[in-house]
Amino acid sequence: MRYSSNAAFGTVVAGVNGTGINNIPLITTIGIHFDSISNSLLIANHGVNNIVQWRLSASNWEIVAGHQNGARGNTSTDLRLPSDVTLDPMGNSYVVDYGNQRIQFFSVGERNGTTIAGITGISGTNATLFDSPVSAALDNQLNLYVSDYLNHRVQKFMRY
Repeated sequence: MRYSSNAAFGTVVAGVNGTGINNIPLITTIGIHFDSISNSLLIANHGVNNIVQWRLSASNWEIVAGHQNGARGNTSTDLRLPSDVTLDPMGNSYVVDYGNQRIQFFSVGERNGTTIAGITGISGTNATLFDSPVSAALDNQLNLYVSDYLNHRVQKFMRY
């Protein structure tokens, strides 16, 4: 939704009032990141296990990471319940792969990711493990901060 300062109601800018797995509806959207270069939203389409890009002038989305059909998994091309996405200045994506307990790095235009934090499918409390990572942010030196929900902490990872 987009809200202007003088409007009481918002305008739908992505998705429709309904669910599905084609490239128009969104399912359980959780995290979003605005990309000013492409004038688009990157959306953690949590319920369908993918990250999509919705250009604000478009009527549908394009897949960025994960599968178009909503399949989930734990390989380098799969996601399981992604909860957030952020971009670095070069356009690379950092995806919080909540269900796989990891952060996946996707180079610009690539659909094959690299695990840069966490261990796929393993939760825990030590410094290399997560227990339900939910969001991520980058600072101006490209250090990554991850909110680790059930460990009640925010972890910092030096530039990848």
